[in-house]
Amino acid sequence: MNEFTAKVVEKVIEKTGEIVNILVKNYPELATSKGILKKGGYVSIYSLGAKRLEFVSIVGKPVPQEKWSAYSYNSEEKGARLISTHFELGHMTSYESRDPDNGKWGGAIVADNYILSFSGLPEQADEAVMMAVAIELDLLSLINAEDIAKRNNNEIFAVLANYLYDE
Repeated sequence: MNEFTAKVVEKVIEKTGEIVNILVKNYPELATSKGILKKGGYVSIYSLGAKRLEFVSIVGKPVPQEKWSAYSYNSEEKGARLISTHFELGHMTSYESRDPDNGKWGGAIVADNYILSFSGLPEQADEAVMMAVAIELDLLSLINAEDIAKRNNNEIFAVLANYLYDE
């Protein structure tokens, strides 16, 4: 991993933790699934140019603990699938190729030269957190994120954007 990528990785992990905490603290109902308040997950960072996984990290306190390996796997799967569909079909999110019957979910986005992927929160929250992180790091514009959220019917992003950017 080159120095620039290492800096990006560090910033993505830090900012993901901040955004997850904002969501959990201010909108716990949006981070709750099946009666469980989700407080973290796994973030995967892919290099779009190299078409490879650069880094995976736990963020926050994913619950329940017995799902940690599933969250890690899903985070990586979303990103790997998006690399393929981005180059083949022009997809900008893993939501565009979601297939819940086969365990394929949204939560990964193209952000400049990266794919940022998260798993551990409800599906729309995974994607909303990644869009907010990308905006914060100048890897995605607010306008493009709003377009993605609209196409994907992601209402959680609108709530986060309103909190973060006074929309």
